[in-house]
Amino acid sequence: MRRNGSGIGMMLAICLRLSHQVSALPADFVRKDWVAGLHSPLAMRFAPDGRLFVTDQACKVWVMKDGIPLPAPFATVPCKTTRRESMMGVAFDPNFSVNGYVYLHYDYYDPVNGASGNRITRLTASTGNPDVADPKSETIILTGDPEGGDMGGAFFFGKDGMLYAGTGQPGSQDLTSLSGKVLRINAAAYPKIIPPDNPFVGKGSARPEIYAYGLREPWTGAVDTVTGNIAINDVDDGSPDWVYALKSGANYGYGGTSAAGPAWINLVHNGYTAIAGAAFYEADAFPSAYKGSYFFGDLEAAAGTIRRQTASGQTNVFETGLNVIQLDVGPDGNLYALTLDSTNNPSPPWTGRVQRISYLGSAGIASVPFEAQDSFGPDRSVVDPRNSGEVHFLLGAGPAHVASVKIYDRQGRLIESLDSQAPGKILTWNFSRKVPARGECFYRLQVSSQNGSRREKSGGILFMD
Repeated sequence: MRRNGSGIGMMLAICLRLSHQVSALPADFVRKDWVAGLHSPLAMRFAPDGRLFVTDQACKVWVMKDGIPLPAPFATVPCKTTRRESMMGVAFDPNFSVNGYVYLHYDYYDPVNGASGNRITRLTASTGNPDVADPKSETIILTGDPEGGDMGGAFFFGKDGMLYAGTGQPGSQDLTSLSGKVLRINAAAYPKIIPPDNPFVGKGSARPEIYAYGLREPWTGAVDTVTGNIAINDVDDGSPDWVYALKSGANYGYGGTSAAGPAWINLVHNGYTAIAGAAFYEADAFPSAYKGSYFFGDLEAAAGTIRRQTASGQTNVFETGLNVIQLDVGPDGNLYALTLDSTNNPSPPWTGRVQRISYLGSAGIASVPFEAQDSFGPDRSVVDPRNSGEVHFLLGAGPAHVASVKIYDRQGRLIESLDSQAPGKILTWNFSRKVPARGECFYRLQVSSQNGSRREKSGGILFMD
């Protein structure tokens, strides 16, 4: 449970079934489970139509709709199930709404000859049921080197329409090898997948798919959809890990002495750790100050974190108490984190969940005198309508202000509005009048002055069962 106070004397009480970690989220942000009970998840990505696709260590791709996993997998591919990083990434064609193309990056396994290594393939969603792939549609776009030390995993389309894939060492300094690199291919032009502007096209025996090299394990990465900038999270074999700004032809130095220059972010760890998860924020659900921010995870044995680098270059802790392996911004503008339930370096099988971080407050509102408390019964801590049919809000706004409590369901629909012009009045919400659907609802305390200025502050989550 987290309690978050502010200068206007508000308490925020959160009563959740599964999330009891201490939180470091800024005021007015809240984290909750969106879907739990995932078996050995590895990667996730939102499709342009709002569905969430999650890959797992058992070589399956699952579809989530509104936080509910569908019963049958989208696809099962021949990956190496004994490999912890077997299913490294999923990406959607820029023209997905028309062609239904889904791309996978995985460690393939041939049971006949035992061969394995990186593979990029394309699946096509069934026209009859887009929640499953056409079983005959898998097309091999690129096969990488035989299995080596680390698998990489960064996998996404850039703003330029090209498909980027991170591969792990060995071979980081060897330009005849696809390992330890970031690859860039034109998937739309298959089978002619080499972009002519790749830096090593026509350079002797160098592989033309290579865009940058000298990496150890580029596990995750992201593209800024506004600027086109690309960040690559490279997991080192010690400390620190690195966030690199991806540049054409760059050598990031692993496996040699040459380097492309200082890293964008150096992340120092303690104990078992890895930099994991990447997302640029360019949506509108968070305050405007979050535009252009880069979020990345710090997977630690004791207590993992999400960190944020602001558009001005400051890096700070955004949230604690969750072991992130992937991040993505949803179609609703919220930040989603694929997390492990274990706090240690897991071996398969493990369990995980997708958690959603939402902003419930309002930004840029003129400041007016306002004091308010929410009263939750004798212990003033937990609201649970299973034990009481009412919730009481004690408002302390001055006589020149109108105070109100607005209560919303989980879809953001207004359920109840309680208003008072009397300072010190207790507003009561009677649950027997309007009971929301199973889940939770939110309340916001608001005060308006006679001159029209307004102050609105998020309250808590009221758990409904």
